[in-house]
Amino acid sequence: AHIALSFLIPTREAERRIAQWISEQLAPLRISLRVTEKSGAEYWQAVQQGTHDVALVTWPKTTDSDADLVGFIGPSRKPLRIAKPMHA
Repeated sequence: AHIALSFLIPTREAERRIAQWISEQLAPLRISLRVTEKSGAEYWQAVQQGTHDVALVTWPKTTDSDADLVGFIGPSRKPLRIAKPMHA
């Protein structure tokens, strides 16, 4: 079976690249993302209303690990971490 999820992202180049990377990682699992971009207040309103299956929420990098920057907000509207920091 194939799963298609609606995926909300902010309208920014960095988030487009993250969405593309996530899409590539999920493709072998037969999961596709229908990406929707929204800006500013419209984006946050859609996050709060839960109009998409998942939403990408990012924040300024303050750690050494890019994995700390990846997270989703799912149907419960509570953050769901999908990656743990990898430290040497």
